[in-house]
Amino acid sequence: VEPPAVRPASANPSNNVNVISLAYLRDGMNIHFQTPFGLNGPPVVRWGLDPWDLRFVGVGETTTYDRTPSCSEVVVTQCSQFFHDVQLRGLRPDTAYFYQILPSNGTTISQILSFTTARAAGDEKSFAVAVLNDMGYTNAHGTFQQLTQAADEVAFAWHGGDISYADDWYSGILPCASDWPVCYNGTSTSLPGG
Repeated sequence: VEPPAVRPASANPSNNVNVISLAYLRDGMNIHFQTPFGLNGPPVVRWGLDPWDLRFVGVGETTTYDRTPSCSEVVVTQCSQFFHDVQLRGLRPDTAYFYQILPSNGTTISQILSFTTARAAGDEKSFAVAVLNDMGYTNAHGTFQQLTQAADEVAFAWHGGDISYADDWYSGILPCASDWPVCYNGTSTSLPGG
């Protein structure tokens, strides 16, 4: 099980930031984070050019979707049901920025994190890109290690898809029963009539 993106301040948190991800915008960055429960208001991120002077504030929006089981039925640090996006616009190209996700409704303030904005269109300096597809069910950990090692050497990673895996996904599949008209057992499909 992966640890949450923000380590909770208490042993039994009531809410937590479990996932943080970034996405480039034409003139900035989208900071996305996930929590099991809602916040006391819109998501808020402090940011700036200096990690010790986060003088700007970004306010975003939240979306939620029902899930089964609900987050109230599972471990708080392993569940996400509320999806928060804070867009920082008007940023300078190819510039390092620092940010911190503020606490709300029981979440712990995040550590100070950073990102570098995309280069300006037409910038002719060379750069490296990590291109990957299919994290791999049996070797996802190795792929993740390679990406982590390359993180400081690449401008960005382009992922073509197929990133969703769970350990032992097949353990929840019921064995096929003879009275089922269609059955997929994890490796093959049985259709009615042979």
